[in-house]
Amino acid sequence: MRKRSQGKANKEKGKRYERELAKKLSKAFGCDVRRVPCSGALDDWKGDLRNLHGPLERYCIEAKYQKQLSWWKAIEQARSQAGRLEWLLIVSRAFEGADYVVMDLRHFIELLHNQKEPK
Repeated sequence: MRKRSQGKANKEKGKRYERELAKKLSKAFGCDVRRVPCSGALDDWKGDLRNLHGPLERYCIEAKYQKQLSWWKAIEQARSQAGRLEWLLIVSRAFEGADYVVMDLRHFIELLHNQKEPK
């Protein structure tokens, strides 16, 4: 019985992290980022977070809030959820509090090439 309640508590922590992350991204980009209903289980709604109209609309965002992470499994989940969208994996180590972004190198290079030079 204890495992079941611990699993439920971990799931709630993950949902809370997704909501906090949605607020941070919404504020940072001036758009409406929302949690995906049913955590990506619906055919047309994949990933954990989406922005349908705004600067993040081309991304499928997978969020992980864990003490330990199977990186390759998390990356594969983000890639498979994204379909035709670009994927981002945002990770927070539960005990550290910092957020990290993982993305495809090709996309990272594209982002830097499209960045405007500072004046």
